Amino acid sequence: MTEPAAPQSYTLRSSKRKRAPVSYLEIDSQEVDSYADGDLHDEDYQSSVVKSSKRNNNNKKRKTTTSRSSKKPFPFLRLPAEIRNQIYEYCLSDPNGLHLRSTIRIGHRRTVRRHPAGPKLSPALLAVNKQMHAEARSFLYPDVISLENSTALHHFVANLSRHCTNVARIEIDCSISMCGVGPKQVAHRIYRDTYRWLEAVGRETGTWDEGVRRIKVLSDEWYGRSGRMLTQEVREACARTFEEELRMLVKDKGKGLWWGRRKRGKGPSFEERT
Repeated sequence: MTEPAAPQSYTLRSSKRKRAPVSYLEIDSQEVDSYADGDLHDEDYQSSVVKSSKRNNNNKKRKTTTSRSSKKPFPFLRLPAEIRNQIYEYCLSDPNGLHLRSTIRIGHRRTVRRHPAGPKLSPALLAVNKQMHAEARSFLYPDVISLENSTALHHFVANLSRHCTNVARIEIDCSISMCGVGPKQVAHRIYRDTYRWLEAVGRETGTWDEGVRRIKVLSDEWYGRSGRMLTQEVREACARTFEEELRMLVKDKGKGLWWGRRKRGKGPSFEERT
């Protein structure tokens, strides 16, 4: 007979986690009541905090509404007319005159030229109400508005509406330096620079050559070659030729416009042809 095998030995390993001992003793009723009372006190405290915060918010809203309602606009129109005119003058006029210029943005950076800033106008003051617009519109447009170049003139005129009646007259005082050319070439140059204005004046007035009549070229400003003075008869003939050529360009809408000096040699001067 075979003997039974000896039983194998097993080693028990205890857990390394530390567990809190559990006590099954009865909890005292007084302690339960104290815990319950503490919870009630916490709830009461939280509710009181919420109520106080709501009360503070309501007080703030009431304060802001009362402060806003108490602030009234400044009674500007109740001021005397002399004081209002003085304010209009400060906001809408420049003691040095109104000078407008138009600049073109270039592709490269430039050195900043610093200069003291002048007074800034506030034309938005005219849009407050009709009474202020009627009182202050004469201050915005002074007697003379100077424009630096034709681009600034185009931008200024393009923004004017048909209801603008304060601009009664636009006077352009400039000099054209074109040495070695005759009055016809000068007429072509002026037409290239002002053809939009010439067409607009003819369209608004109903007379196609009204713009030509408004351009005045002084006869004393015509000089011959090398800067020598021409006779009175020749200067008057130059002025007439200039006006006739400009009128023809306006009528034909720039047909045969001269775009520059031709490559061939110089022809006889105007005084030699006459």
